[in-house]
Formats: sequence, C-alpha cells, structure tokens
Amino acid sequence: MELSKDTATTGNIITHYDAHTITVLDNPIDYNFILTPTALLPWPLQSFADITLESLSTILEKKPAILLIGTGETHQHLPPALQAELMQQRIGVEVMTTAAACRTYNILAAENRDVMALFFL
Repeated sequence: MELSKDTATTGNIITHYDAHTITVLDNPIDYNFILTPTALLPWPLQSFADITLESLSTILEKKPAILLIGTGETHQHLPPALQAELMQQRIGVEVMTTAAACRTYNILAAENRDVMALFFL
C-alpha cells in the first residue's frame, strides 16, 4: 500500500509497505527494525513471540512516550507482565498489525510526538 507523503513532515516517514517490505524515505527495508523520526535501527529478533523485557532494553533506555509494535500480518498481544512493566516505566504501548502500525507511526511522527516503532515483517 502506498502512503502519501506529507511534504511538511521532516524525519523518517513511511512511504510504502507490504507484507515483506517497509519503505522509509524511499529506502526499502526487508528486515525487522526500530524506527523513530530521527533513527532507524535493525531489530535482531525474528519473531514477536521472542519479545522479552531484556530484548526491549534499547527501547527502554530511550524511554519514548509512545511505543508502537507492528506484529506482522496478524494482531498479537504482549505478555501481561511485559505490558505492565512498560506501563510502570511510563511508556505507552500499542500493539497492532504492521500495516496499522505504519499508518499510526506516520500520524504520530507528523504531530512531532515522541514515538518509537518496532516493526516485525
């Protein structure tokens, strides 16, 4: 699905996504990654099921106000203990399909919100 580019938005925005690729600023990415308006980092986990508190340490260090997790083509849920830990650290977390996370990320980034997204393809 193509996303229309907002020319007023600066920083990393998603311009296209499908089941195998997310394009950030005309750069196609075909691996799991973390995205913020100013950074793009590879994400070593292969599966949403592998998420643990320890695996989120890079994200927890940054303490984003909002963490979006794109789970792939199907919606999944974080383990309750992990969700509780994120809430305790005052990080708002939303888990959704990757397609929905791409759209939501662009909206929040355009609003200059403190957002970080973790995408599983």
